[in-house]
This record gives sequence, structure tokens and C-alpha cells, in this order.
Amino acid sequence: MVQSSFIATGYRYFMAVAEQGSVRAAARTLNVAASAVSRQLLLLEQQLGIALFDRGARTLKMSPAGDVLLRGLRAVADHNDETLDQLDRAFHGAAGA
Repeated sequence: MVQSSFIATGYRYFMAVAEQGSVRAAARTLNVAASAVSRQLLLLEQQLGIALFDRGARTLKMSPAGDVLLRGLRAVADHNDETLDQLDRAFHGAAGA
């Protein structure tokens, strides 16, 4: 079984590449080496058993599976943000009253 911290790192790197459009740009954003980002993407693809990007000689394009994963991860992130906002209003708002 894969540890959740590995999956979380892979997802974070995947989202950065998807949002930045390239491994190099994502690496700069994440403040890590591009090789580390590439390695995490390959490990995530191996773990999921599906290609998340279509790779060309000098191009990286999101695959249909990558599109599905990105939509799902964004939905999870949005839900997480909403939950944190609810917690903040419920407990920090009440503490100030």
C-alpha cells in the first residue's frame, strides 16, 4: 500500500504542472528541481496505472485521465477551503463574541 504522504506530494506536483503548463515552471513554483517533479509525476502515473500527460519530444499535454484527475483534485481543494472557512466562522467567530 502506498503512503498517503507520497500520494499528496504526487498530487501537489501534478497540480502544479497542470496549472503552470510545464515541469520547469512547476519546479520553480514548488522550489524544487525539475527532475524531482518529473520523478513524482512518473511515480504517480505508475501508482495509478494510467498516463496523466501525453508526452511529445518537447511538449507535455494533459491526457483525458489527467483532465479527470485535475477536476477531482480541484473539487477536493475547493471543498477543503469551504470546510476551513466554516470552521473559522464557527469557532473563531464565536471566540470573538
